[in-house]
Amino acid sequence: MNWKKISILIVILLVADQLLKIWVKTNMHLDEAITIFPNWFQLHFVENNGAAFGMQIASGGGFDWGKLILSLFRVGLVGAMIYYINYLIKEKAPKGVIIGLVLIIAGAIGNIIDSAFYGLLFSA
Repeated sequence: MNWKKISILIVILLVADQLLKIWVKTNMHLDEAITIFPNWFQLHFVENNGAAFGMQIASGGGFDWGKLILSLFRVGLVGAMIYYINYLIKEKAPKGVIIGLVLIIAGAIGNIIDSAFYGLLFSA
C-alpha cells in the first residue's frame, strides 16, 4: 500500500464521517435512535463534550484549556501514527494492519475536526 491510496482512503472516510455527523445533527433530536439493522446496529444521537466517556480536564476561567490540551494530544497521536504507518509500509507489513491504523487515524482526525468546528457551527 502506498501513501496515495492511504490518503484517498482517509479523505473518503473523513468526508463520509463528517456528512453523517452533519446529517444527524440537522435531522435528529438528542437521544433519538434509528434502527438500521434490528438487534445489531442502531444510529443513536448522543453528544460528548469531553474525552472518552465524557471526561473533562477542569479549567477555571473563560478559556477551555482542557479542550486545547486534548486537541494537542490528538494531533500528536495522529502524527505518531502516521510516522508508524510509514515505518510499517517500509517493513512490508500486512495490508490489513495498515488499513486498521488508517481507520483509527481517520477517526482521530474526525474528532479533531469536531472539537475545533462543531461547537461553533451548531451551538445552541
